Amino acid sequence: MKSLPVPRRALVTVAAFLVAPLVASFSLALAGAVVTGSPPLKVTDVLAWTLIFYFYAAWATAVLGVPCFFALRKLRAIRWWSAAIIGFVVGVLVLTIIEPRSLAVAYQGTSLWGGVGSLSALVFWLIWKQGQDTKPNCT
Repeated sequence: MKSLPVPRRALVTVAAFLVAPLVASFSLALAGAVVTGSPPLKVTDVLAWTLIFYFYAAWATAVLGVPCFFALRKLRAIRWWSAAIIGFVVGVLVLTIIEPRSLAVAYQGTSLWGGVGSLSALVFWLIWKQGQDTKPNCT
């Protein structure tokens, strides 16, 4: 019995959802290593923290990113700039969930977490865009 081929669009979308949290986790691990300033910068430490952060970034992607993707897809509004804006908002939202004690503490990390969210969402968009039809619909 033959299995049905999985459409390229679906495979690329799944790949984008798997890579996006990797970008976020690596960025945060690298930023943490640079900020702590403990010389020398160890690649193994960054990779270990990337794996630890990936678990949490994947949850954030599943809980916040996937619904945003479906909402934007329904609105036909998936563009690079909408991905960047939603990524920034999701990044800041994750920060406020992780650090709910005070907005002042959360405010300090807004640019980092928002920037990481934007970068992750832009990488998602770049990968996702590769799976979309390039031919115009002539119906």
